[in-house]
Amino acid sequence: MKGRVLGALLAAAVAGGGLLAWRARVDLVSSRLSVREFVSGLAEVQPDLRLVVARVDLVKTMTGESAKNVMGLDLGVTRAMLTVPGRVHYALDLTAPEPVAFRFDRDTRILAVEFPPVSVLSAELFWQDKATVVEPGWGRLRDRSGRALEQAMESKVYESVKRDASEPAALAAAREKARPVLTRLIEGYLSRAGLLRVENGVAAVAVRFRDDPTLESASR
Repeated sequence: MKGRVLGALLAAAVAGGGLLAWRARVDLVSSRLSVREFVSGLAEVQPDLRLVVARVDLVKTMTGESAKNVMGLDLGVTRAMLTVPGRVHYALDLTAPEPVAFRFDRDTRILAVEFPPVSVLSAELFWQDKATVVEPGWGRLRDRSGRALEQAMESKVYESVKRDASEPAALAAAREKARPVLTRLIEGYLSRAGLLRVENGVAAVAVRFRDDPTLESASR
C-alpha cells in the first residue's frame, strides 16, 4: 500500500516537474516579448512613428510631344524625352496600438513577426542630374517649344514616380528588401532581451507583412 502511494506521489512529482519545465520553456519567450519595448527601442523610427525599411534608386523617363498649327500651316511636332534619377523611400506605419504581432512556435522555436504593409513614404528627384533630348518640329523654335514641353513633363514626374512605386510589383520588391533589415532589428531586440539562440529561446526569425499575398489568400 505504501509502495503504491509512494509510486503515485513520485509519478505526480515527475509529471508536475515536466509541466513546470514546459511552462518555463513557454514563458521564457512569451513573458519577455513586448511590442512596446521593441518599437520604442528602434533608433531608426521617425517622430511620426514611420520606420523607413527600404530605399530604391531609379531613373524615371518621361516622353511627350506637342503639335502646332498656325492658320492651317502645320509647323510640325516637337518631341522630347526627359530622364531624371531618383530614390523612393518605403516605410512602415507604426502608429497603431499594436503595430507588430509576435507568434512563437514552441516546436520549431521560430518567431514569426508580422508587420504592417510597406508603403511609399516619399520620393527624391535629383534634378541636377536630369537629361533632356528635344527634337523640334520643322517650323518650331527649339528653345520655346522644347522648354514648354520639358516643363510640362517635369510637373508630372514626382506623382508618376510615386504611382509607379506603389504598383504591386514595386511593393513586392520593397518587401523583399525590407525583410533582412527588419530581421536584423528583431534579432537585435531579442539579443538585448536574452532570447536569441539560447536554451528554450528563439532559434530563428521569420518576417512577414500583412499585405503578403500568401497571408492575404490564407485569411480569405
